[in-house]
Amino acid sequence: MQYSTIAFDWDGIIRIGEDQRNYYLFMSRAQILFLPKHPDGLSETDQLRFENLIGRVRKRIREEYRASSEAAK
Repeated sequence: MQYSTIAFDWDGIIRIGEDQRNYYLFMSRAQILFLPKHPDGLSETDQLRFENLIGRVRKRIREEYRASSEAAK
């Protein structure tokens, strides 16, 4: 298996999907990042940080959706 590094703006994520093995980070309709939920070699501490980050991004997306829904009223 090959590993690589990618840098991106977490604020650019517009939606998060998931299945049992992966998170799907939607950057646009045409750009999706696939991230394994439990990457090999990740420490327990880093795994918790990763899950916390996903949770914070989900919260931001929900808040932005609510704000845009209320503004549309």
